[in-house]
Amino acid sequence: MNIYKKEIFYPIISLISSIFLCTLLWDKISFNYSNPHEIIGEYSKKSYSVHNDTIRYLFFIIVPVLTFFVTFLTTKNKNSFNNLSLKIFKFNENVNNFQILKKNLILVLLIGLTLFLSTDWSPRPIQSFEDGMPLSGSIIFENNKLPWTDVYLNSGFFYDMLNAKISWLITGQKTIGSYIFYLEFLNFIAIVLFIYFVYQLSSQLNLKNQTNNFFIFVSIISYIYLWDESIWRDIPLILFLIFSLNYLNNKSIYSILVLGFLSVFTFFWSLDRGFFVFLVYISFLFIVLINNKKDFLKFILTTIIFWIITILFIGIDVSKEFFLHTKEIFSQHEMLNGLIHPKPFSDDPDASRATRSLLIIISNFVITIIIFFNKKDLFFNNSKFIFVLFSIMNFIIYKSALSRSDGGHIKMASIFSIILLLIYLIFFLTKYISENKLINLKFVNLFLVGVLFLLNLNSLKNIPSFYGNLKKFINFEKNEFIDSNYLNSINQISKYFVNENCIQAYTYDLAIYYIIDKPSCSKFFNIWVIGSKNNQFKYIEEIIEKKPKFILTGGKVGPSFLDFRYPYIHSFLTEKYYIYDELNDWKILKKIISD
Repeated sequence: MNIYKKEIFYPIISLISSIFLCTLLWDKISFNYSNPHEIIGEYSKKSYSVHNDTIRYLFFIIVPVLTFFVTFLTTKNKNSFNNLSLKIFKFNENVNNFQILKKNLILVLLIGLTLFLSTDWSPRPIQSFEDGMPLSGSIIFENNKLPWTDVYLNSGFFYDMLNAKISWLITGQKTIGSYIFYLEFLNFIAIVLFIYFVYQLSSQLNLKNQTNNFFIFVSIISYIYLWDESIWRDIPLILFLIFSLNYLNNKSIYSILVLGFLSVFTFFWSLDRGFFVFLVYISFLFIVLINNKKDFLKFILTTIIFWIITILFIGIDVSKEFFLHTKEIFSQHEMLNGLIHPKPFSDDPDASRATRSLLIIISNFVITIIIFFNKKDLFFNNSKFIFVLFSIMNFIIYKSALSRSDGGHIKMASIFSIILLLIYLIFFLTKYISENKLINLKFVNLFLVGVLFLLNLNSLKNIPSFYGNLKKFINFEKNEFIDSNYLNSINQISKYFVNENCIQAYTYDLAIYYIIDKPSCSKFFNIWVIGSKNNQFKYIEEIIEKKPKFILTGGKVGPSFLDFRYPYIHSFLTEKYYIYDELNDWKILKKIISD
C-alpha cells in the first residue's frame, strides 16, 4: 500500500490538483489587447489578445505534467525507476529487434489496399473556398506565377499551388476528379506509412511471443480510426518518426540526409507542418547531441546544405520573399484566422472535445514519463525516445487548434494524440492478456479484422469495378461537383472577362479562377489572407496599377463581411467603382473614371 501511495497515488493526486488549479486560472491568464496591423477578425471584435490561448494552453499542459514529473521523481521507488541523469538519454548501441513476420506486414498492407480499392468514386460537392484554393492556385501556377513573389500563399507551395497541378499531370486530366483522387491516394499513402512506423516500433517492444499480435492489433485499430480522417498533410511528420527511429537504431547517413531534407522541405509542403517538424527536430537534435556530437554536426551541416540548395534552386529573390512571407504569416495568421479556444470543463462551444484533447495530451506525457524512467525492459531506449518525440509532436500540433479553435480543427489536431494513447493502451492490454493467458490474441485480431470489413461491407462491392469507376470519376465534368445554378451564374459573368488575361476577383469563392480558367490579377487570389492594413494598401495599389475595368465580388459569401473586414479596400472600391451588373449572389463592379 505504501508503494501504491508513493508511486501512483501522490503523483496522480498532484496531477489532478494541478489540472483543477489550471482550469481555475484559465481566464485569469489574460494579456493586453494589441492590434498594430489593424487586422479585423474574431479577436479584434472582442479585443482579445492573440497571446491568451497559446499561454493558457502552455500553462494548462506544462504545469500538470511538470507537477506530476517532480512528484514522481520525489516519490518513485528507486528499485523500479531510474534516477534523472544523462545515462537514461543514451542510445542503445545494439538493438536486437524481435522478429515480426514480414507476411504479417504484407497481410496488413493488403487489408489497406483492399479498403482503398473499395473506395466509392461517386461525385461529391466541393467547397468553393477549401477546395477552390488549391484548384485555382494550380491554374495560377500554370500561368507562370511564382509563389511568394507573385502569389501570397496561405498554407504552403504544395498545398496552395502545386498539388492539383501534380494530380493533373498524373492523370492527364485537368479535372476536379483528378484532384480528389490524388488527395485520396495521398491519404492512403499516409496511412500506409503510419502502419510501417507501427511495424518498426513493434519490432522493439518486449512482448515475448506477442509482438506480431501487437502489430496487427494496432494496425487494425489504426485503420478503423484513421481511414475516414484526412491526414495526408501529416506525411512529413510520419516520415520524421520513421527515419528518427531508423537513425536511432542504425545511425545511418541515409537517415541523417532524409531528416535534414524533411526539416527544410516541409516548410514548402505546408508552413504549419514545417513549423511542427522544425520544433520536433530541435528536440531530436538535443538527444543526438548528448550521444554523438559528430552526428549532431552532421545533422546541422546537412540541414544547412539543404537550405543552401533550396535557396539556389528557387533563386535569391524568391527565397527572400519566402522568408519575409513566412515571418508575416507566423506573426499575423492567428490574429487573422483565430477563434477563441473554449475553456476546459466549461459549457463553451466544443469545450468537451477540447477538454478531452488536452487531457489526452497530458496523459500521453504522463505515460511517457513512467515508461522512460522504468527499469523494466519493456522498451529499448530508442523506442522511449520515439515516444518522447511523438508526445512532443502532438503537443506542438495542437497549436493548429489554438489558431482556429472550432470543432473540426480541434479534432484534426488531436488525431495523433489519440493514436499514441491507443498504442500505449494496446501495449499494456496485450502484455496483460499474454502474461495471464486470458485469451488468444489471434482471435481478438480476427474479430477486429471482421469489424473493419463489416464497417466497409457496402463498399467492398466497388472493388471489381475500381478502375472503371475511377476512370469515370476522373473524367467527370465540373457540373458533377459544383451546383449547376452556381456554375451557370459563373459562366454568365465570365463574359466580362473574355478579353482579359486575368480576373480581378474580390470574393471568398476561390474556385472562380479554376472554373473560368484564368489567373488572378492580384497576388492576393485568396483574399482571406489579406488581413493587415499594409496588405490592404498593397491590394489597392495593384488595382491602381493594373486598372481593371471590371471587378468581380459577392458570391456565396456576402460582400458585407468583406466591407467590415477590409475597410480600406471597401472605401477605395466605393469611391472608384460602381455596381454595373448583378446576377444571383454576384456583383460586377465597373470603374467609374477611365484613365
